[in-house]
Amino acid sequence: MSTTGASRIREKIIERRGIELIRKLDGLEAGAVVRSSDYDLSWHTAIVKENSKFESTPALRIPIEKSAEIIYSKFCEFLEKYSEDVLIQFELPYVLRVKIKNKMNFIRSLYERQKTKDLTIFKVQPDVVFEVQELEYEIKLFLISKSF
Repeated sequence: MSTTGASRIREKIIERRGIELIRKLDGLEAGAVVRSSDYDLSWHTAIVKENSKFESTPALRIPIEKSAEIIYSKFCEFLEKYSEDVLIQFELPYVLRVKIKNKMNFIRSLYERQKTKDLTIFKVQPDVVFEVQELEYEIKLFLISKSF
């Protein structure tokens, strides 16, 4: 099998996993697996890379035991400000494009499926990143918007 053939098979498997995840998520009005190359996410991915550095400074540091309510609250604020139509970082070369109708059901079902509180959401126009990183003893929450 050629490298190109193996890459296509790998992409199909990732796409199928994305479709399956969307099907299992509660609280969605709509969802699709789309190629990340369909969007200009260069700024977004640079921000996520910067946030991954140990010395990065999050908007909030949250103790794990108190994280669920705070993440949900900040997630709701984010969606109210920027809309419920968002891109969720998935496996390359895909992102999940979703329109959220019930925030609590969505976040609960996503975290049940993932078994982690890690979450990265992109908004395009305006360019914004909402990122939750679960560390060993705390949660780092980033909310970064592109300023011109």
